[in-house]
Amino acid sequence: MEPFAEHLYERLAEGLLLAERPRLQDAYVLSLYVDFDDGPHRMKLWLYYNTPDHLQQAISQGEEPGEARWYFALWEPEFVTAVGLSRQECDRLADPESHRLLARWLRRQGLYRSPEEIAALLEDAERYDAWETAARRALLNLVTGVARRLQESGVILARFGRPVPLLVHQWDYDDWCLEATRLVNPPGLIAEFEQWWWHEWCCE
Repeated sequence: MEPFAEHLYERLAEGLLLAERPRLQDAYVLSLYVDFDDGPHRMKLWLYYNTPDHLQQAISQGEEPGEARWYFALWEPEFVTAVGLSRQECDRLADPESHRLLARWLRRQGLYRSPEEIAALLEDAERYDAWETAARRALLNLVTGVARRLQESGVILARFGRPVPLLVHQWDYDDWCLEATRLVNPPGLIAEFEQWWWHEWCCE
């Protein structure tokens, strides 16, 4: 596997297998949130989960059941693990190697931009948007492959002893989210999520 993708996979797999979260073993769903808040050149990945207990708590507090079940912002407040964080964000999970490998990967794709080049791009919204869109698209494809490997390698099965669906998404659950999540999971595993997605997101 490509070095950057291999690094992402190893960090996520290790984080999932070694995570000490009291309720994680009860999880009925995982999600891999692809975070571009700081730009594609500083992409971060966050692995979240939810449990039946927290789901019922959210519903009892007035959340709509489908939203509480499937939308990660309403899930257990603690993430499982994360990749690409700086020391300032989380010393325990600091990951400078991810930044180095991401820069090398972007160079190979012809998408690397230096800090000075990014600053210049920010002064031209059209040029910045074109670069950001291309970089995001390439990274989302790479992340989909990493997430699929988490399922196919048996890491998730080893952690939980049963199949658990893995959603892949940005902040919004857009069309890419549905297609990527379909690619990542075995047939039938995300049937309930798909039904909810079509009802809540397909026309937005």
